[in-house]
Amino acid sequence: MISRYVWRDLVRNPRRSLSALAGIVLGVGLFSAVLFFIDGSSASMTARAVAPLPLDMQRVLSDPLGNQVRLTERITPDRLEAGETGHVQLELSNRSARPANEVVIRDVPPEPLQYVHESTTVDGSRIPDPGGDSPLSQGEAELGLNLGTVPATTTVRVAYDVRATAAVESVSALGLGATFSSREIPTPAPANASEPLSLAARRERPSPRLSSRHTKLEPFQWT
Repeated sequence: MISRYVWRDLVRNPRRSLSALAGIVLGVGLFSAVLFFIDGSSASMTARAVAPLPLDMQRVLSDPLGNQVRLTERITPDRLEAGETGHVQLELSNRSARPANEVVIRDVPPEPLQYVHESTTVDGSRIPDPGGDSPLSQGEAELGLNLGTVPATTTVRVAYDVRATAAVESVSALGLGATFSSREIPTPAPANASEPLSLAARRERPSPRLSSRHTKLEPFQWT
């Protein structure tokens, strides 16, 4: 009885029946397509997430940028009387084949030396003091001077003057506190630091060996 009633209703208005059937097919197709897209995207993203990241460890260890960027600091003259002026020379050398980005140099003169205002130069060009502070130690946070990008095989020279408020027998004995950092070297590195050994230099160094005199064991004696 019910089947005959449904059949008569479908035949009575075939256009409506065909439209309803087409809507059902289209809805099921769209829903299936969305499910397929979501499943395929998640599988693709998971595959990329767990894919191994290729790293050339030999290049990273043998030629890190930190081994090629060096900062040197020198204060002249080494002896100052009270009221005399000294000259601080900072040289940042990028000896690598890649640029160093966002290089920041920070330096605070050690006591009893004080910064001479409007004396800072970068490669011979004078730069202003921001807010009356040294460009190498700005504000309460003592922010350094941002040199931007230092191209490969390039040396940047920063200089400024200091004045002694008391007699200094040896300026070098006061301790030099200049540091630099960059995007590639986020940890501040001190000036005049010893140059680290590369892997090639480490391989050339002879490994320490114990002589037979040090490895010989003496028999235990009972007393």
